[in-house]
Amino acid sequence: MDVADDFLYGTEGQTKMAEGKNWIAGAIGKPGSLHKALGVSGSKKIPQKTLTKAAGSRNANIARKANLAKTLESFHH
Repeated sequence: MDVADDFLYGTEGQTKMAEGKNWIAGAIGKPGSLHKALGVSGSKKIPQKTLTKAAGSRNANIARKANLAKTLESFHH
């Protein structure tokens, strides 16, 4: 086995693969924080225009959360 096989099949590889399976659970650290940052009620859906604008935000945290929201939204269709 070479280094790549060790990574894929060794103990570290199993950990990395397990993280890849449930990445969504780890990515959502603070549910509702994007709604709060954008000033949208938690019971309402964030408008697409607001989400697109937030994805281009200078604030890296808001942009990252908005991009994740757009990605997760594509899973529902």
